[in-house]
Amino acid sequence: MQRFPAGEFSSRFAARIQDLKCSGLKVSHSHVFPIFIDWSREIRRKRGVRWVHTHHNWYYREFGRNGLEPWQEKFNEGFLAAAAEADVCLCVSRGQQKFLKDRFGLRTHHLANGVDVAACKAGSTANWYDATSINPDFILFVGRNDPVKHPEFFVELAAALPNERFLISGEGISSEVIENEWKLSVPGNLHVLGTLSHAEVQDAIAACKVLVLCSRREGLPTLVLEGMIAGKPVVVPDEQGCMEAIGDGQFGYIYQSGSLEDCARQVLAAAKDRDRPRRAREHALSTYAWPEIMRRLDSIYRGNSPESVLVAQ
Repeated sequence: MQRFPAGEFSSRFAARIQDLKCSGLKVSHSHVFPIFIDWSREIRRKRGVRWVHTHHNWYYREFGRNGLEPWQEKFNEGFLAAAAEADVCLCVSRGQQKFLKDRFGLRTHHLANGVDVAACKAGSTANWYDATSINPDFILFVGRNDPVKHPEFFVELAAALPNERFLISGEGISSEVIENEWKLSVPGNLHVLGTLSHAEVQDAIAACKVLVLCSRREGLPTLVLEGMIAGKPVVVPDEQGCMEAIGDGQFGYIYQSGSLEDCARQVLAAAKDRDRPRRAREHALSTYAWPEIMRRLDSIYRGNSPESVLVAQ
């Protein structure tokens, strides 16, 4: 969305989506993008195709630098319509499920994000060092230059812990952005990288000693689940989706949002822990691996009721 001028994404792809052939199609599964939500609604009306929608996260005011952008408001409208009209609406987190019920009276079903375990296991410290020459055992942030991800906080964390090594990576993140846009100095103990591929992120996770999130809002953060599968200590703010991912502290460390002192304390404690990451890995493998999530989805696609499919989760 960031690479296209406003409206160009729709103009380029709307016609292609509308022209999709659906002969023999039994199920349409929409996610975030309104064009596909509209298409799913239309083919259900015309052809009786079963419509499944997954709600990931609401666009809260924290998603914009000065309030929500018009396109974010439009997406929220689409999310509401899909949650209300789809044959089945799934929420990736119980927090979002509760939000839709409490605020809008919408009943949904909970099915968490799935994680590609094989991709996580392919992460390699050796590959990381060969590609970057950056020594392992750093404290890691992966995100993007986005107010909801709050990467500025991680830079401040690095400055607050000068005896630790840090690495920040993500789309739109650079030393120039840190200095000119965020008005922060780049600490000498911080490596700054741009965008990494998914495979490179797994290598970075394998090489790190602690994974840190700074997000103001999350649905169910896949990055946290990947860190857990890699057996790495994870530190997250006391934000609902982040806390849900780590079992409210059973499988990771929680700090008070916005508190550098508390975050630093939790990072140092996490770096010494070996037991919690081991339990986190076992939990993530049994709960979030794609084969189990897909088994449940397949059953819903076949027309089985979500209540019968998801009750054991």
